[in-house]
Amino acid sequence: MATIRKRGQYQWQAMVRKKGFPQQSKTLETKAEANKWADATEEAMRNNSFEGILKAENTPFEEVIDRYKDEVTPQKKGAGQEYSRIRVIKRTLITLDILDKPIGKITADDLTDYIDFRLEEVSATTVRRELEIISNIFTRARKRFRLKVGNPAMDIEKPQPGKPRNRRCSRIEQKILLKAASKYGKDDMMDILIPLAIETAMRRGEIIKLVWEHIDLEEGTAYLPDTKNGDQRTVVIPPKNNRS
Repeated sequence: MATIRKRGQYQWQAMVRKKGFPQQSKTLETKAEANKWADATEEAMRNNSFEGILKAENTPFEEVIDRYKDEVTPQKKGAGQEYSRIRVIKRTLITLDILDKPIGKITADDLTDYIDFRLEEVSATTVRRELEIISNIFTRARKRFRLKVGNPAMDIEKPQPGKPRNRRCSRIEQKILLKAASKYGKDDMMDILIPLAIETAMRRGEIIKLVWEHIDLEEGTAYLPDTKNGDQRTVVIPPKNNRS
């Protein structure tokens, strides 16, 4: 049986007692939220999914993030970038005192605080990418890790992405890049890789994966069978004497 009572001006406590289960209680901001939580808890007790709720209420968010990083991230094409973003996400969550919270108690307000904090440091596009990972973590926690949680990342307004960049490096910028590249040894081939990236707009990973069988010297093209978005494409490599 559920009991709902007011605690302070903006808090409502829901308490659920049912024979055979430990007493459960939670404090929320509105009476409607308290009733919704109590109903969901009672339903979980009836249909044997309560264990997932109890586990979510006692599993630190950090533990779930680490499990996602170890089990899910390695299967992705962009695993290296996701590892880096997860490190940043965890560092930010530590700063905001969210990382140690149970995943079942993470709220939309927590993630709104995350957005506000990160927007002081990086672009909206970067924040959106980090939120996508956080959203994926909640989805996997429910579907794969069997934790009874919602997805607060779906209940917040995400920052609008900035306008895409559409310009080439100026000659001065190219000279600065090439001067920096000259500090590397010839074995690093930076004096070749940087102009190639500038002329073709190829990503770092695409350049690294280039093999001779995909390069047509007569046509001056490079075939990319495995790009970041999963599409195949062919890029034109301008002759050196035609480069600006």
